[in-house]
This record gives sequence, C-alpha cells and structure tokens, in this order.
Amino acid sequence: MSPAKLQSTLQAAVAHHRAGRLAEAESVYRQLRAVAPKHFDVWHLSGLAALQQARAADAVEFLTRAHALDRKSTVCELRLAVALIAAGRTTEAETHLRRVVAAEPAHVEAWDKLAYVLKTQDRLAEAVTCHARVAALKPDYAPGWCNYGLTLSLCGRSAEALQCHDRALAADPSLVDARFARAQALQQLDRLAEAVEEYGRVLAAQPQHHEARSYRLLALQSLEEVSRETIWQEHQEYGRRVGPASARAWTQVPDPGRRLRLAILSPDLRMHSCAYFLLPLLEHLDRSAFELCLYHDHFREDAVTGRLRGMAAVWRNFVGQTGAAVEQVIRADAPDILV
Repeated sequence: MSPAKLQSTLQAAVAHHRAGRLAEAESVYRQLRAVAPKHFDVWHLSGLAALQQARAADAVEFLTRAHALDRKSTVCELRLAVALIAAGRTTEAETHLRRVVAAEPAHVEAWDKLAYVLKTQDRLAEAVTCHARVAALKPDYAPGWCNYGLTLSLCGRSAEALQCHDRALAADPSLVDARFARAQALQQLDRLAEAVEEYGRVLAAQPQHHEARSYRLLALQSLEEVSRETIWQEHQEYGRRVGPASARAWTQVPDPGRRLRLAILSPDLRMHSCAYFLLPLLEHLDRSAFELCLYHDHFREDAVTGRLRGMAAVWRNFVGQTGAAVEQVIRADAPDILV
C-alpha cells in the first residue's frame, strides 16, 4: 500500500471511529495492521477501539505494540494502563501509570487511575495520597472527589468520605456515581433515613440501578417507621425491576453419575460475617457429590480467603472486571449451580 493510500485508509477508519462506528473502524484497522505493522497510529487507534468495545485482551496487545513503537507517548501509555486494569493486570498497570506521572506530574487522570490500582492491591494509604494529589491539581474534578470518597470509606473514614461526595456533587450534581456513594456513606454513618432518601434520588435518575435498590432495601429494614408490608412491596418491586432470569442455554451434560459443579460468587470470601457462615457449610460439603468453584470479587484477601481457596477446585478473583467478562468466564466454567 502506498503512503498516500495508507493515509487515506487510516483517515477513513478514524472517521468511522469518531462517528462511533467501532465495528467498521476495527475492520479497517485490521487491514492496516497487516500492511503497516510498524505504524504507531494504526496500533494505537486499534487499541483504543478495542478498549471502547470492552475487548481488554486485544486492547492490551495492540497498545503494547503501539507503546513499543513510541515510548514517549503518555497518551498511549495511559491507555495501555487502562487496558491492563480492564484485564485485571493492575500490578503492570501501576508501572505504566508511574511512568506517566513521572513524565507529567500534573496528569490528573493518571493520578486518579494510580489511586485505583493501589486500592485494588489493598494499599489504601498510598491510594489516599494519590487522591489528595488529584484534588489539589483539579479541585472541581467531580469523579476524582467521588473516587476519593470511595477509598476513604474503605479506610473506615465515612464522615470524610461523605464530605468528598458532597464536593463531587457540588462540582457535578448529575454524577449518579457520587450520589450513590454518598448514600452508602450515610448508611455507614447510620443516618439511614437520609440514606434511603438519597438512594431514592439515585433511582429517580437511573431506575435500573439495581445496586442502589438493593442497598436501599437493606437500609429500609432498619427503619422502625417502615411497615413490613411496605418492605415486602419494595422487595417485589426489586424483583420486577431485575426481571426474569436469563433464558440463554447452558451446556452441561445431564450425566447422573458425575459430581455437580457448585459455584459461589461473593465479594466476602475473606474475614467477613458472610464467610463465617459459609465456612462450615463448605467444610462439610460432600466432595464425592460436589466440585466447588469459588469466585471472589474483592481486592482484599486474607487468612480466611486462604482457607476457602484451599477447598476450591477452581478459584478466581474477578475484582475490577466487567459484568460481561465475568459472565463469559463463569459460562466457560459451566457450573451446575451458581450461588
């Protein structure tokens, strides 16, 4: 392909990309990767499109190739870090993010992402320091304040977290993530009536925000003025909103002689009340009848995690992964029962 033809073809791909026609853009990028394997923009934009389509593995591959062609591009290196985060490779992402902030100390997004990857490694004090840097660099950055508050909540500093979410909403009143996080902080502070009201505002903005509706149900059960009938009605409404179970087919072989594959998905496979209830059940599970898969969804792992992992034929940690990616892995594992 001549240089002129290459450039015009790349421009056509970029036009598709900017218009949101990602499948069409990817089709052209694929052709260009074959004929221009050393063209930085081809690999970089291919990686960006893959990232926008939630194709984390492809994004990592393409952006790694682009980064090798131009190690001075902080935009590319930041996107590579984001792709690595999406792929659950946060330790590698940290290395790239530190390179970005070393090159550009005022790079707000890189500091914010660095705080996140440190949090996923349970390095909360370091994460808080990065959040403070974001707040100092850009005091009106609403997502930064929201993320700051979420980390402070994990540190048990709920009152300070609430202040962060107030700052986020002052900067952007439409930021639903901050309103949801504010409601959680209120709930942690036992200001339950206020939390219920705030969850209601989240649901007014996003009626299908199932997590907010679930947290709201939990808070309602601790309010004496709420009747049992009202709580029952709220639970029924939750069921209606979530809708029926997926009708997609599963591929298990109905062999009565094999063990059933039992899978459990939880963020609490660690030192947590849920794990304390679960441990004796799994310790006495009939291993001749059941094969156990445990799916953890939290950055924190401890001695209780170790005990549970030792019982599992399959152990996975899904922290930070998208719902679609988690579903794909679970379907491939083919459990018979998923709790």
